[in-house]
Amino acid sequence: MVLLSIFRCHWMPVKSVSLATMDPQNNRFLGKSALDDVFICQLSLVYAAKMHLIDRLPALIAQAAFPKLRLALEEDLEDSQKQMASLRELFGLLNATARTEHCLGMNAIIEEAHGQVLFFDGKNYESDMSIIFYMGVIEHMQIGAGRMLNLIARRQEYGAYTHLVEQTVDMSTDNANLFNLVAAEYVRKN
Repeated sequence: MVLLSIFRCHWMPVKSVSLATMDPQNNRFLGKSALDDVFICQLSLVYAAKMHLIDRLPALIAQAAFPKLRLALEEDLEDSQKQMASLRELFGLLNATARTEHCLGMNAIIEEAHGQVLFFDGKNYESDMSIIFYMGVIEHMQIGAGRMLNLIARRQEYGAYTHLVEQTVDMSTDNANLFNLVAAEYVRKN
């Protein structure tokens, strides 16, 4: 229950109710306006996490000892910057602003990853494996969040928005697969 509250973004319930999506906890339907707000809120979580990840990736790149891991992290940084451009475009199309003040969950994982790397400073294998582990977790969280956003985008008939969300999910999926390949090679070599 505590973990769920970390990922939750605050939104106000809408008074008008239409046939949309059921809110099982309150036994009511969420109208289009409420789903729009949920979409913006959850998109904001992904945006905040990407912003934080972009800030932390250069330190992880510098810490990585395995050359292929460094290359994977550099690719992830480039992709994250592209994803940020897509997310900014998406917020612009929605005429909305990212709400980053309550986005603690993914940022906490990114900070934990950074802390683990600092903890293993000087121990290349442990540090690299920690980076690989956390990048896998981060990428899969982004994939899951993106898929949920896609469900809402399709339900809300956002059209072009769905394509932008799908692009970010595809990049995260490719990066998760890349980190798995790097991990497999690194484990075989050591």
